Amino acid sequence: MPLNCVRKIDARNLTVSDFQQNQANNRPVVLTGLIDSWPALRAWSGNDGKKHLTSLAGKASVQVMVSDEGQYRGDMAHRSSMTMTFEDFLSTADRLNGNQLGIQQLYLAQSPLMTSSSTESSLSPLLADISEPQCLEAGQVSHINLWMCTRGSRSSLHYDPYHNLLCVVTGSKEVRCMSPAATQWLYPYPLYSESPNHSAVDFTQPDGVRHPLYAEALKHQLSAHLQAGDALFLPEGWWHQVDSEEKDWELRAAERLAAALSEEFLQQASAKNNAPEDPGTGAAGLGLGDVSVQLMAAMDAWTLRRVLLAVARRFPRTLEAFLCGGLSPAAAELLTARFEAADAQLTHEGRHGEQQRFYEELYAVAERPESVLQALVHQKEEFARQACGMVLREAFQLPSL
Repeated sequence: MPLNCVRKIDARNLTVSDFQQNQANNRPVVLTGLIDSWPALRAWSGNDGKKHLTSLAGKASVQVMVSDEGQYRGDMAHRSSMTMTFEDFLSTADRLNGNQLGIQQLYLAQSPLMTSSSTESSLSPLLADISEPQCLEAGQVSHINLWMCTRGSRSSLHYDPYHNLLCVVTGSKEVRCMSPAATQWLYPYPLYSESPNHSAVDFTQPDGVRHPLYAEALKHQLSAHLQAGDALFLPEGWWHQVDSEEKDWELRAAERLAAALSEEFLQQASAKNNAPEDPGTGAAGLGLGDVSVQLMAAMDAWTLRRVLLAVARRFPRTLEAFLCGGLSPAAAELLTARFEAADAQLTHEGRHGEQQRFYEELYAVAERPESVLQALVHQKEEFARQACGMVLREAFQLPSL
């Protein structure tokens, strides 16, 4: 079923008055780039991030939920948990993400960093890497909590009796929202139960016989996709179900892509040293069989943008060699098509600043950023020339040159 999307606004220069206006509308809104300046976005990722977090609060005691399927329900009957140190959680999560401990998954949920009381949390040192967004009034934040998961997770459908500002530091999240008016279709647990703010519907496999009205609720849901640096404002009483993507998936995808680019660049250099003839036409000449092209083709426009930026940050020289000298016609055609698709949506939504920042960071890997655009245009034209030649030769049964 197609979903309506939560409205997005560029929040990098959002004022207190702007935020108050959105809050008064009592509807969810995605605030893109709201926390782009947080040191946590860079300090909490990868192996270095694990070491950094351990140095800040490794000995803190945390309550961790356990699941064999990555699905976490709010009712106590389905809840299993254990206590461990934050350092142990990070180490175990690292091994689980590498598939070294079977299918069991962990979820660090609603662990307090700051509360309205004067009691200091053992995870409070993590506050050094975040800051309260300037668009919030002083004293408006009463609690700051931390969520972390392994290999992705799915939380059950529920609402909270207070406003939420869900901020994503690493990875990405897909959030489905329903207004308080949908409560009549969502079968909340009784008020006297332990989880009256949770829906009794099995969100992974809804039972149309037991919960026939749930189908009506789905017609009114909204969807929001958040990536690192974004935040979602969720008004009090709005139902929401959160899917968290794998924390380090984009980093691993960046590593695979960088390795493929390096190998292909070395092969090209070796071929040039052997004074090859013209690479020719056909799939090989276009680069359709390149591993890097196949990896990128499997990603949608938004995923490819995030992975390319991850390569730019971790392997800038590899990306420079690819964009400025190792770009195949097929890669150029694929990249420009993906970029144009994303640009069209960003332009439609008025997110021009996000477009500019992406290209500035991507092209910054090159000593002469304009050379990247020149290479893309040249190889895109080469793709069109060779593809046209292949079609004509096939149509008129002409011999290959």
